[in-house]
Amino acid sequence: GALVDLTHLSVSRNSLTGTIPSELSNLTKLEFLALNENQLSGSIPLSFGSLINLKQLYFHDNQLSGS
Repeated sequence: GALVDLTHLSVSRNSLTGTIPSELSNLTKLEFLALNENQLSGSIPLSFGSLINLKQLYFHDNQLSGS
């Protein structure tokens, strides 16, 4: 299958830096997304509103900002 068919993505505890890529919102079949325990900064992309199948989302223990 293609990446667009991903339903679960976990990249926790990987020392990721920078902002959350808005391209992740192209993974519209995502049900589970874990980006916790990294060094991500900035805000959560507004485009994540299109992830209508998302049931679990973990962003804790990063340096995120914004509302």
